[in-house]
Amino acid sequence: MNENSTQLYQPVETYFEPTSQKDEAITIKEFLELLKQEEEFFMGEKHKTKLMVTRLRKIFNDKVIWDKDLIRKAAHINGRYEVKPIEDKEATYKKRSQGGLKLKHQQVKVKEADWMNPNIGTVPDIYANDNQKVILEDGLYSDFGHVLAGIDAFNNFAAVKPLPGFLFWLRFAFPNIKSNLDFATWLGNITSSSGEFFFEYLKKKKPLSNEDKQRIINCFAPGHEMLGNIDACVICQVYNTSASYGLRVSEIFRDYYCEGGMGEYYRKRRYSFFSSAIGLKGWNGEGFNNENEWLEYQKKQLYNSDVFYIHKQSKWPKNIWLTIVIWLKAYKNVLDMELLLYIFLKSLKEKIKVEPD
Repeated sequence: MNENSTQLYQPVETYFEPTSQKDEAITIKEFLELLKQEEEFFMGEKHKTKLMVTRLRKIFNDKVIWDKDLIRKAAHINGRYEVKPIEDKEATYKKRSQGGLKLKHQQVKVKEADWMNPNIGTVPDIYANDNQKVILEDGLYSDFGHVLAGIDAFNNFAAVKPLPGFLFWLRFAFPNIKSNLDFATWLGNITSSSGEFFFEYLKKKKPLSNEDKQRIINCFAPGHEMLGNIDACVICQVYNTSASYGLRVSEIFRDYYCEGGMGEYYRKRRYSFFSSAIGLKGWNGEGFNNENEWLEYQKKQLYNSDVFYIHKQSKWPKNIWLTIVIWLKAYKNVLDMELLLYIFLKSLKEKIKVEPD
């Protein structure tokens, strides 16, 4: 690693800071009450854990890439609300001029047939004001859209390919992301940083400064999203999230996030359990015994993820030639894959060192 590795930082947690877009956030207990109301809508199915994870995930992440690519197995399951993808012109914090691209988000509204909410066409409380972004009991700030996405990907594990369904059988002939769980969580955020390094390079036509790179990391892999990613992977190890009939999702979250639950032990050691879940082995107090092998394997996965990301985030026909040049590894130094993985691993190790025994 060069000097960049000591100057750049991958956040894996954060605390809430008011902004002009979001001046306040709800607490975990307030979010759990909203979640319970969503579960009550489905009455006799609220204990169908796997099914409810999908339905709750679809409040925050539905349609477009989720049904077509990331969690195909759950595409047929309907959520409670009317969800439409939109081009959010006010997402200035992610705006870039390359190709005139506007990043897609979704619009969520109450349906006519909603027996619990008569306010047809309005935004439900759980989605309003980015209420999936929650202040935890210890003050940390987490994105439950990422938590639910990670758990649903775990429950519906599959490879990820930028191919239409009828050609999915050809996935092994193309760059192949082996884990939709990784891509829906931590690897997806790191991929976004790497891909945005590339788009920013095309715009500026010169190497990015460390200041540029850190700004992109903070935007596309922020601490509250990474914490949600990490917790999703830990929760899947501790609870039976794929049960056909089991705990309610709100019960799982209450046990894991609130003081006194069985999950408290795992939450306070979340970075150790997460590292194990993503293949890091043999912690010796300073690092992992298989770090080099892990970095080499994940670099290949990140490369494949970059191919996917740049293809999906570019407009036709530019996405074709951009995908080809990335596939041919023409911009390896710009994508900075090894650097991004290294600083992520470094952050994990720093957190593990201060966890209780």
